[in-house]
Amino acid sequence: MVVLLIAGGTVLGMIPGTRAIASWLMIGACFVLYGLLERSAAIVVSGAVTLVAAFAAYAMDLDRLGLVLEIVTGFVFAVGAGVLRAQGRSTSPTTPENV
Repeated sequence: MVVLLIAGGTVLGMIPGTRAIASWLMIGACFVLYGLLERSAAIVVSGAVTLVAAFAAYAMDLDRLGLVLEIVTGFVFAVGAGVLRAQGRSTSPTTPENV
């Protein structure tokens, strides 16, 4: 996944006019793929929202494109991590209610 992320970001970054969304496109795509492999809806949704945010920010022609994408992606992945942590606690075999 890391090789795909780096290679894809590099190749997409060479395309003229991508305006710094190449990294976010690859991050989103890799997280969608990883989420599908792990069968985790929270990871897939986080990646999909990152992809949509990259396309939306590109379409809006924002002056501070990188800052907007960093804030949105940071928020999305923080929420996704919270969901995964809550799911892990509820299904953990070592919790007191499961022992």
